[in-house]
Amino acid sequence: ASSEGALSFENGVILYQDTKSEKEEKGTPLCTKANCKHTSESECTAYYGCDELLAFYFDSKLFVIANGDMGKSGLYMADMDGSNRKKQLELDVQVGAGTTVIAKNGMIFALMDKVSVDEKSGEVSYYPTIIKIDYENKSVETIAEPKKEYQAKLELQRVDSQNIYYVYRYWDYKKEVVDQL
Repeated sequence: ASSEGALSFENGVILYQDTKSEKEEKGTPLCTKANCKHTSESECTAYYGCDELLAFYFDSKLFVIANGDMGKSGLYMADMDGSNRKKQLELDVQVGAGTTVIAKNGMIFALMDKVSVDEKSGEVSYYPTIIKIDYENKSVETIAEPKKEYQAKLELQRVDSQNIYYVYRYWDYKKEVVDQL
């Protein structure tokens, strides 16, 4: 496996596809074990046991963010071929449909979903949150999240050596807007 390939996942298994290959393939499991069935985290280097995960190469390592219990996920680091996997951090956010990651300068910046459960009604809400992960020092910092009283949309755009660029749009969903003639 090399960082020139594409990573995807299916049934909790990370797949690697050589993008220089002429063949159309869905990818092969990023597993180092011969005759592996790819059904157990303890036996397979490609299996993460969830369908909501994100995998990317950075600093000559494979990073995986895999959703766990409600509202949580784990950040894993492994060798490029998936071997030597170690859980680096437990995160209070989840991979969602809008998850975006920018890895730069030894840091990982991620737009992910924070989960909120209303104690009275039990209603589950998801809201976007931008975090900065320092995986070497095992720390996480929240960069931006919407105020609770607003609906919001965040877009992580780019990161340079000194700044994080993102768009923050919000609206008050409790107020009804009525056209007046």
